Amino acid sequence: MGLFKWGKDRPVKNASLGQIQDTAYRESYRRLCYNILTLSMAEAKRPKVLLLNGPKAGQGTTTAALNMAETLSALHQRVLLIEADCRKPQLEKRLHCSSEKSFNAFFDRQADISQCIERRVSHPFDFILAKPSDALQFPQDALMRFKRELSELPYDWILIDTPPADQSADALALSQIVDGVLLVVRKLDATRQATRSLLANYQQNHVSVVGSVLTFDNPY
Repeated sequence: MGLFKWGKDRPVKNASLGQIQDTAYRESYRRLCYNILTLSMAEAKRPKVLLLNGPKAGQGTTTAALNMAETLSALHQRVLLIEADCRKPQLEKRLHCSSEKSFNAFFDRQADISQCIERRVSHPFDFILAKPSDALQFPQDALMRFKRELSELPYDWILIDTPPADQSADALALSQIVDGVLLVVRKLDATRQATRSLLANYQQNHVSVVGSVLTFDNPY
């Protein structure tokens, strides 16, 4: 498993790279995404689907997903960011927009996945928002339909932001239909035991963990 590091992860208030002038911070995402681009996870004719997950809340998973989406887009990749955290969704606030259709609508059989996609001139990537819900289920037939519909979308990369592993089994359910998982762990926060346990859980379920990201507290 590869270890990708970048520093000084910024909290919710200013997640966008466009608002951050720290060159080292921006370059760390470029290094991460260049590493991601070398991964051989899927056939070239369909999107590569990558799930981001952390062992607990506060690891910087949503920030990582947002900034990876922006950085990959700057590298001329077509990117779709899916918010799959229905427990505590954040993207509506952080992207300053709303949506009638959501990630929930697909699994509630109210819409196809293509109908849930939002496009904004202000954002270089497309996205799907989630609505707050504690009751969303992921039956096997719905997961397979989700996988099939994702494979037909016109993107190079699909990034799925998921709730922390210690609060929900959603990420483990969704990991069945992705090409790889990227673990996001904040330095000196999540314990080594919790991270190893999460890794072992994915490995036992034959899920490919393509690497891990070590984030750092923002000192300013």
